[in-house]
Amino acid sequence: MNSEPFDVLQKVTVNVVDKGPCGGKFKQIASGKIILPEETFCTYAYRKGTCKGDSGGPIQIAHNNLHCMYTQIGIISYGINCYHDSPEIHTKVSNHIGWIEDIVWPT
Repeated sequence: MNSEPFDVLQKVTVNVVDKGPCGGKFKQIASGKIILPEETFCTYAYRKGTCKGDSGGPIQIAHNNLHCMYTQIGIISYGINCYHDSPEIHTKVSNHIGWIEDIVWPT
């Protein structure tokens, strides 16, 4: 495991997983001290994932018919351990579109 920041942008493919089992596993790992709000979703990638400093990074999906085009669906919120077998929690961008537009395109 690398404890230093990478000099090159990193990318990993993750799977969005059902929040029920994800929340259960997350609570078990975090000693039951976590609540998963409605505006979040979970991802999982075996032995890959977020590390210290990744919070705020994008979670994106590729467009089927447009080469190298992506839509940001989430923002990394938190995980338990870098590169361990645990789910990660992300904020849904769709729940905050109004606020984002107000900041990006103020009237």
